[in-house]
Amino acid sequence: MDERQHETVEREDSSTGSGEPEVEPKTVIAIEEPEEDAPTSRKLLFLQMIVFPVLIVVICVSIILLIGYLVGSNRSPEELLAEIRTGWGQKRAEAAFEFARLLGERSALQRDEHLAAAIGNALHSSDVADDVEARRYLVKVLAMFQVESVIPTLIEQLSDSDEATVIYAVSGLGRPEASSALEPLIRLLSNDSPQIRMAAAIALAGTGDPRAAEEIRPLLRDPDLFVRMNATFAEAKLNRPDLACINLVEMANEDWLDRVAWAPSGGAEQKRITMQQTISCLLQLECPDGKSRLEALARDARDLKVRAWARDALDRWGK
Repeated sequence: MDERQHETVEREDSSTGSGEPEVEPKTVIAIEEPEEDAPTSRKLLFLQMIVFPVLIVVICVSIILLIGYLVGSNRSPEELLAEIRTGWGQKRAEAAFEFARLLGERSALQRDEHLAAAIGNALHSSDVADDVEARRYLVKVLAMFQVESVIPTLIEQLSDSDEATVIYAVSGLGRPEASSALEPLIRLLSNDSPQIRMAAAIALAGTGDPRAAEEIRPLLRDPDLFVRMNATFAEAKLNRPDLACINLVEMANEDWLDRVAWAPSGGAEQKRITMQQTISCLLQLECPDGKSRLEALARDARDLKVRAWARDALDRWGK
C-alpha cells in the first residue's frame, strides 16, 4: 500500500476515537490516473453515439417536411381537385384534407361558386362514394364554403352511414340561409349518437329559426352531459332564457365543472372556455339568480381569468 493509501486508512482509524469501538479499516483501492487522451476519447464517443445520429435524424425529417411542403402545401386548388378526381385511396383523402387546410388559410376561396360546384361533383363521383375517408374530408371542405349552393348537397350527406361525415355536414348547415335544413336537423336531435345530437342542436341555433328552440328543449335534460351543455348554449343563442337559465346558473360553478369528465388533453382549457361562454350567456339573458352567481365567481373563483370575466359581466349587467 503506498503512502496516500496509508494516510487514508489512518484518518479513518482516528475518526473512531472518543471511546467508541474501533472499526476495521476499509481497504482503499488505488485508482490510476486516467491517460491524457481519455477525455478526448469520451468526447469522440459522445459525438459518435449521440450527436451525429440526432443530427442525421433532424436533417432527414427536415428534408421530408421540405419535400411535403414543396409538393403538397404549394399545390393550387385545381391541382388538388385533379388529385381528388383521379387519385387513389390515401392520396385522394390527403388531397381532400389539404383542400380543407387551403380553404382555412384563404378565406376568399370559401366564396368561390365554381370551386364549390367542383367539390360537389367530386363528392358524387363513384370512386369517392366508396371511399369513406375521402368522402368525409370532402364534406368537411363543402361545409366550409360560404355559398348557398352547397346546402342541398350537405343535406344529402345527413343520411350518410359514417358518423363523422354526418357531423361535418351538420356543421355546414348552422347558418341563417339553411332554412331548408331545419326539418332534417330536427330529426337528428333524436339520433342515437350524442355527438350528432349535440352538433344538430348547435346547427339549429345557428339557423336562428325560433321554431328550433322548442325542438331543442328536450336535450336540456339529455342523459349525455355534453349534449345538455351545448343544448343550453343553443337555447341561449336563440334568446330563450326560460329554457336556458336554470342550466346556466348550475354550470356557472367551478366545482360543478370540475366534476365533468373532460378529455385528458386540454381539459383545463375546455373548462375555462365553457365557463367563459356560460358567463357570457348569463349576461346576455340576465338570468334570474345569474347576478348573484356572477358575484360569487367574481369573489371566490380560483381561476383569476374567471374572476375577471365575472367582474366584467357584472359591470355590464343591465346596460
